[in-house]
Amino acid sequence: MTLKSIFGLVIIALHFFAGEAQPKKNYFKLIVTNNSNFTTTCTILGSDKTDSVRAKQAKTILFDLDKDQISFYLNLWTSDLSADSYKNKLIRILNTQKTKQIIITNENQLRYSLTSSEKIIANYNPQVRTKNFWKLDSIININSNDIASAEIIFLSLCDIDVKVDTIKKYYNLLAPKIKATAYGNRITNYIITRSRLDLGNKIDNFSLPDTSGKTISLNKIKSDYILLDFWFSRCDPCIKSFPELQDLYSKTHRKKFEIVGISVDQASETELWKNTIKKYDLTWLNINDAKSRTAQKFGIVNYPTKILLDKDKRVILVDTDNSYENFYHEIEKLINGN
Repeated sequence: MTLKSIFGLVIIALHFFAGEAQPKKNYFKLIVTNNSNFTTTCTILGSDKTDSVRAKQAKTILFDLDKDQISFYLNLWTSDLSADSYKNKLIRILNTQKTKQIIITNENQLRYSLTSSEKIIANYNPQVRTKNFWKLDSIININSNDIASAEIIFLSLCDIDVKVDTIKKYYNLLAPKIKATAYGNRITNYIITRSRLDLGNKIDNFSLPDTSGKTISLNKIKSDYILLDFWFSRCDPCIKSFPELQDLYSKTHRKKFEIVGISVDQASETELWKNTIKKYDLTWLNINDAKSRTAQKFGIVNYPTKILLDKDKRVILVDTDNSYENFYHEIEKLINGN
C-alpha cells in the first residue's frame, strides 16, 4: 500500500468519525406540486417556519426543526378567496418519515397521504378536545400499540393542562414499547416538568433578556414575594389580567413584592412585545422567552400562567388561565402578613 493510499484512507476515516460525532439534524421535507392558479403558503404552526409555493410551480421546502419537535401541525393557506378553497388547513404530522408530499390540483384541492398513525389522529381530531374527551379510553385501548395513542394523550391532556393524575391514568394504558418511544417519553417528561410547579418546590434559576437586551436572573431578584407571569401579546386573557396586576403592583413595595412578566412572543414579534408593554404601561420587570425554553421547563401550556414564589424561590400559589378565583386576594394576604 502506497503512502498516498494510506493518507486517503486516513482522510476517509476522519470524515466518517467526524460524521458519527455530529448530531443528526431534525428536519421535515415538504414536497409541494402546485397545479392551481393560486399561491399556497406552508407554515409549521407556532413557529417562524414558513414558505410559499406559487401557481403552477413545484417546490421542495426543507424545515429545520428543534431537536424535540417530533410532531406538529402543518398549516396550509391558499390565496384563493372562493368559499370552497382550503383556508387555514391543519394537518397533524408525526415526523417519523421526515417527508410529506402534497399535490394541489388544477381545481385547487389538496391531495396528500397520511401514515396509519396520522390517520388515527385525524379521525379522532384532538382539536375538538372537549367533545371527544370521553373517547380517550376506547381509542387508547384499541391503539395502545401505536404511537398515535401517545400523541393523542399529549394533545388531549398535556396540551390543555389537566391534572397529572389523569395524564398518568391514560399513559398507563399504553403498551410498554410505545412508552419507550420519543412520543411516550414526551409524556413522561411533561409529567416531570409539571411536578416542578408542585407547591413547596424550589424553582431553579433562569436568565432571560429584558426589552433593552440586559440579562435578568431570577436569583438576583430579592423581593419577599415574586410573581412570574407567563404571557404573550396576542393572548386576550393575558391582556385582560393586566389591570389587576397593575393594581396589586401599585399598592405594594418592591422589597415585599415584584412581578416578572415572561413573554413567549417569538423573535419575529419583538417589536409587538415591546409595544404591548408600552401600550399597557407594564412597569414591572419584563423579559422574553422567545423559544419558550423556560415555559417548557415548567410544562406551561395555558396562558396566562402565574406562579407566586417566596424569597427562597419556592412555589406558593399557581394560577393557570385566570382560573384561581381569589388569586390576587391570597397574594395580598401573604404580603400583608395575614
